This record gives sequence, structure tokens and C-alpha cells, in this order.
Amino acid sequence: MAREASLEERLGVRDEDRTFGEWQSVFSPYFPQWQKNLTVPKTPFREGIFTFKVFLGRGTWRRIAIDARSDLDSLGAAILGVFDFYEDHLYEFVFQNRFGVTEHVCCPECQEEVVTSDVRVGDLPLEPGDSMVFHFDFGDDWQFKVDLERIEAERRRQKHPVLLESCGKAPAQYPE
Repeated sequence: MAREASLEERLGVRDEDRTFGEWQSVFSPYFPQWQKNLTVPKTPFREGIFTFKVFLGRGTWRRIAIDARSDLDSLGAAILGVFDFYEDHLYEFVFQNRFGVTEHVCCPECQEEVVTSDVRVGDLPLEPGDSMVFHFDFGDDWQFKVDLERIEAERRRQKHPVLLESCGKAPAQYPE
């Protein structure tokens, strides 16, 4: 008894020919409402004031409020400023995207495809309660834990990051 050809074989699709969305062209004439069923929607930009609690070691933290339109360069500068660190080294932000994949967004000097000056705070895929890492000075390996506490509706334009609260003495960037 001869084996019946599969639908893929009848359509002439081989394993090496399969790509994401291969079946869309086959089924779209029969289901026109499925035109965008295999596309991943873009994460929308979120307006407002983002409040982050930034930890450096045990018992030392700073709470910072920053406008969603500010880029990650501004957030990085604010973090370094509230901990009295000099901005004299490379850095990156490390977080998980909405699919759980770890993303690294480096400073412009790293010459990566996407850099911190290209990403606004409101573009981050974080929700209140989520965390990311601000990794500064790859030699000394400073790791700041950055927790998103809340996103508030903007009452008026906040041009610069604001230090809201501080706890603990910051360590020396260059200990004796």
C-alpha cells in the first residue's frame, strides 16, 4: 500500500525550505483575517516618569525619577552621579526582553548596533517589579541592580533625572 503524500510534500515544501510564516501564504486566501497572525507586535513606548531604585551592595541604594523620553545614557549618568562615580569607563545595561532573552545595550563608545543613546527609558520592556543591571567599568566590574518601582503619569515635563531618596554611604570608586 503506497503512503499518501503529506500536505507539505504536495505543496513542494522541504524541511530546509521552511521559514517562519511559511504557511501564511497557503492559508491566507482561505482565512483573510489572518493577515498578521504571525507578526510580533512592537512594544509601545510608555510615557511618564519612571522611578528606579538602584542598589550598590548591601544597604546602599538611591531612588531616581527620570522622564520616559530620556535615553539610557541619561539614566547611566544619573546613576553614576548619585553614587559620586566618575563617568570615565565603558558601561552597559543588561535586561531581559519580553521573550526572556538577555539584551545588552552598551554605551556609544562600544560601537555596537544599538547603543544607550538610541534607547529611551520608555522603550524598556520592564514592568514595575522588574530589574535590570547597570554594568559599569568592565575592569573593576561595578554591578548596579536597577529595580523599576513604578511608572507615573507625567504631570509636567521633567527635564532632568531627580534623586528622590538615598540610603547608605556610596563606596569609593577607586579605593585607596
